Amino acid sequence: NSVKLATFAMGVSIVMAFPLGVMAAVKKGTMVDRVAQIVSILGQSLPTFWLAIVLVEFVAGRWQWLPAAGNTGFLSYVLPGFTLGWFVVAGMMRLLRSGMLEVLDSEYVKLARVKGVVEYRVVWLHALKNALIPVVTFAGIYFSILVTTAIVVETVFAWPGMGRLAYDGITARDFPVIQAVVL
Repeated sequence: NSVKLATFAMGVSIVMAFPLGVMAAVKKGTMVDRVAQIVSILGQSLPTFWLAIVLVEFVAGRWQWLPAAGNTGFLSYVLPGFTLGWFVVAGMMRLLRSGMLEVLDSEYVKLARVKGVVEYRVVWLHALKNALIPVVTFAGIYFSILVTTAIVVETVFAWPGMGRLAYDGITARDFPVIQAVVL
C-alpha cells in the first residue's frame, strides 16, 4: 500500500509540476511565474502533518468531498497522495523551471524558432526533452523517499501501509516489527 500511495503521489507531483515549471519558464517574470514561485515556497515550507490535518478538516470534514481515512478506493488516494506529493511538486517544478530557462536559451532552440517551428512544439517537444534529464533523476530519488517517509501521512489518514505499521509498532513497543520495517 505504501508503494501504491507513493506512485500516486509521484503521479500527482508530475501532473502539477510539469505544467507549472514549463509555464513559469516560458512566461518568466509574469504572474504565472509568481504563482509558481508561491506554490514552490509553500511546498517547501508547509509541514506535511499540518497540510494533512488541514485537508482532513476542510476537504473531508466540512465539505465532505473526499474520504478522510482508509483505503477504500480511488478517492481515498487523493488526499494522502496530494499531501505526500506537494513537497515533491515544489522541488520538481523549480528544477524543471531552471532547466527550461537554460534550454530555451540554447542554440538548437533558437534554430528551431528561426526555421519557423511553432512555439508550442519548440517548448513542449524540443526544449522539454532536454530539460527533463535532471527532473527524471530527481523523481527517481524522491520516489524512494516518498515510500520511506510516509509515516506521518499514513498515520494522519489511517492508511494501511508500512509507515502506519511502523507507527503502530512504536506505540506498542513491538521491537521486532520496528526492526523489520526499518530493515
